[in-house]
Amino acid sequence: MADVADASNNQQRPALYTDFARTVHFLPEMVNPVQNVQTQPAIEKEIPGTDDKEYSGNLPITEKPIREKRPLTSKFSFISSNPIGMYFDASFLGGLNYSFGIGMSIFDIAKIQANFGMSTPGTRFGGQVFSGKILVNIFYFNFNNWLKTGIAFGGHIAWFKMEVHENPVILPQFIGQWELLRADMSHFVNKWKYFKSFSLYAEPGLWFSNSYINSDPNAWRLRFTICLGLRISLF
Repeated sequence: MADVADASNNQQRPALYTDFARTVHFLPEMVNPVQNVQTQPAIEKEIPGTDDKEYSGNLPITEKPIREKRPLTSKFSFISSNPIGMYFDASFLGGLNYSFGIGMSIFDIAKIQANFGMSTPGTRFGGQVFSGKILVNIFYFNFNNWLKTGIAFGGHIAWFKMEVHENPVILPQFIGQWELLRADMSHFVNKWKYFKSFSLYAEPGLWFSNSYINSDPNAWRLRFTICLGLRISLF
């Protein structure tokens, strides 16, 4: 009976009222059309840049998965991920018989080092030597993730204790350092935190001597030397 009554009421209502009712009925679909967007079933896709982790979920047809970019690695680098590091250093030749030191590196850009060495007794500048060294890296080349080479320049100032009957002498030196080989062992063992890298280097230098130090007019004022060294990182 209710259907018959509704039908009779619709016949009595004007056409304008009927069109308005239809518009109200379809209004939710017009206001929020996103609800009617067809979606694909659950899919699995690999997103580049997420270490091959799988992604699954319902994605709209018009939506694309977010692609994350991997950080670019360059063969030429200047800055290390470690802000501060400590290392031990040992060198031979270069105007001294030997020299041992401990140093601090800052972002692998600069190195500050304190040394103790020995010069041949009986020579013009002989005896124990205490010195300090500063190096600034200007170039690095990465062969791969664990092996690289680099070039640095800096200064070296040494205090020669001299013999018993002589006064101590301070000599400056301009140096350049070529890291022939630098290996990072933490690439092979992730938990290796200490003594994880070592370097072999050659260090040419130019010593300066003032006239008041050398009373002999035939003594050298400039002297070129080269030493070989090994550096091992503490951390």
